[in-house]
Amino acid sequence: MTTQTTEQDIKYSFLKVRKEKESIILGINPTNKYQHEILKLAKSMNSIQNAGKGLLFTLNNSILEQLQLDEKIVVTNLNQLVYNQFLVQVLVFEYDTFNNALNVVPYFICHPSEEKTYTIYMMFDELIVYSYNAIKSYFDSRPVISREEFINELNWRYTHSDAYKGVTNLLNIFMRLESFSNGVTVYPEMVEYQTRELTRRILEAKMAIEISGQGLFMIKNSEVQTVFESAEEFMHESMIPTLLDDLNHRAAIEALLLEKKTYYEAEEFAHKTAKYTVALAKEIKSIKSVGHRNTYPGSIAIETIIRLEAFVEEKYQSLWKEDCDTVKKDFKKKINTPSAKWSQLITFIEHADTFKYPPNVWKELIADKEIFYIKWHTGKSTFHIFTGKEANIFKSLVVGMVGLPEAELWRAQALKHLIEKNERQLKHLLSDRNFMVVLNELTKKIYMPYVPWFLRFLLFLPFPALYEPFFNVAKSKIEEEQQFLAAKNDALLARVNAEISKNKSEMTAKIKEDFIYESLKKTLDSYYMKQKVVPFFDDLKKLYSDEDTLNRVIANKKFRNLSIKMKNGEVKTALIYPDDSEWIQKKSNLIRSFDSIVSDKNPHISMTIDKVKLETAQSFLSALNEDLNLS
Repeated sequence: MTTQTTEQDIKYSFLKVRKEKESIILGINPTNKYQHEILKLAKSMNSIQNAGKGLLFTLNNSILEQLQLDEKIVVTNLNQLVYNQFLVQVLVFEYDTFNNALNVVPYFICHPSEEKTYTIYMMFDELIVYSYNAIKSYFDSRPVISREEFINELNWRYTHSDAYKGVTNLLNIFMRLESFSNGVTVYPEMVEYQTRELTRRILEAKMAIEISGQGLFMIKNSEVQTVFESAEEFMHESMIPTLLDDLNHRAAIEALLLEKKTYYEAEEFAHKTAKYTVALAKEIKSIKSVGHRNTYPGSIAIETIIRLEAFVEEKYQSLWKEDCDTVKKDFKKKINTPSAKWSQLITFIEHADTFKYPPNVWKELIADKEIFYIKWHTGKSTFHIFTGKEANIFKSLVVGMVGLPEAELWRAQALKHLIEKNERQLKHLLSDRNFMVVLNELTKKIYMPYVPWFLRFLLFLPFPALYEPFFNVAKSKIEEEQQFLAAKNDALLARVNAEISKNKSEMTAKIKEDFIYESLKKTLDSYYMKQKVVPFFDDLKKLYSDEDTLNRVIANKKFRNLSIKMKNGEVKTALIYPDDSEWIQKKSNLIRSFDSIVSDKNPHISMTIDKVKLETAQSFLSALNEDLNLS
């Protein structure tokens, strides 16, 4: 008998089960009564509804009681039924709500009878969904992992090869299914398919990130920042120090550490970002993964950092936006909250003080449609002025500013300009006769200094037609004055900005010099004390690409240098420790370290490279002892 192979037959080729008619034609039948009973019970439970409920035939006490057989007999006969393709074993995940555990359970399925509208392939897909739902239920109900729990796991996996038994977010679907054993055949191709399909669904649901060689790291949105920062802490405390001790990798790691340090210390409004941590993780991965296929000590932390970059960056940006929104909210609340003091209803910010606000916040405040803003120039500086939009605010401001002394009248000028600039939005207020009377009094006070002294009496007469021409002249003079002061202050602001830029550059340079100073001392320790090798300038230049900064640090921090005459007559310059309070102790350590090479305590020198090391050590000690300035 021949049957047409369908696309589903190919896709699910690991479901090695014959239809009942095929078995009859081939003359394949259950070989004993146990197999008949087992197959009969399995068929009675074989439905797509039961597949979705976890009620298919399985190996549990209830089934064994129904069959009245012990487990060993059932397993033996199940194996024969699977071998003869009457049944196929499918492993699924099942969520144990009582113990809050994710278990692997075996189910046995076969082709449904011909009158059924579903197929074995549909039943298998239903079991995939069943497994996915079990994983999701487990994921949703498990407690959030703490920083301590995750760091404990990272430390354990970093130093131990055996399985970690503590709280973990890792789920290796393939390993969980493959390691399950009940004595009945499971097809590897099926396990591989289930792993791929479940992994795809879980990743699409954003329930996890995939970590090469480890499986899935299940993570809730509320855990993202904690997990990332815990992995970051572990990387800095456990992995980076060992790489810094390796002179082959120190330069690359330190360059990234310096970049991160400079950002957080030199930037006025540095907010959290994942990019520097991720850059370090990627560099460490490139170093550690050499010679390893997927995993290496610490790979979980490194992969977690790299995979979470987008999620964490979004979180950090959200937190930064919340902080900025709080600043804006507080700023606006101050000038919009009713107050008996008119000075609380308007804000004058000198330009130098605008740098106290994050640039994006300042830009948004200036453009905010819920408040008024203008720029006003004085002989000393440029001021940025903000008010609310409520009519009562302007009534209080105008009444309050009528009493300003002459030296402070520029504030009233600015307010008058702000009102004129926003006439359309304040038209109802400007039609208020009582308000206009007070505003007119304030206007007279503002314009009086621009009216000839012998005509100022006109301002006190109740005839606007007499003084309005002078108002127009005064207004024009103020506008011209503003244009002149704007040009003058813009030049001043350019100098201020240049000074700020200069200060930032100097701070960045100092951070770099301090960093290289500390690094250089550790590098010398590594050469002299650990490797017992003399560091010549040519060696150090390979580690520090910025030669100018290196030379500046050596000079400013008073590092000593020593000319050493080698056995071949060549003179080389070695760098030694700074001339500071630690020098005497450092000198003793140097002599002791290199004495151990040339003394009789080291009689095993035979290789050519060892002889070179010995000769260099002898030359170094000789030069060190001869240099009278080192005493």
